[in-house]
Amino acid sequence: MPLDDLTRAAVISPASFDAEARTVEFTMTTFAPVPRRDGRGAYVEQLDPAALDTSGLIGAPLLNSHRTGAAADVIGVITAFR
Repeated sequence: MPLDDLTRAAVISPASFDAEARTVEFTMTTFAPVPRRDGRGAYVEQLDPAALDTSGLIGAPLLNSHRTGAAADVIGVITAFR
């Protein structure tokens, strides 16, 4: 099968994107169970909303794909949450 048959392209532009204010709204978690796998095998990850500590959230860096190796990996900062 040609590679082109397996490739999809899309322009992603959230409705909440405000170019003038340079802001966007996003969902960090839905607290839904997610199947994961690591070196020890498969498991289900589910975050507990009761254990969420938001005390340091405002001002926290927003990272590109969990990367932390360079300053360029910080693509924003969290300014509000709900």
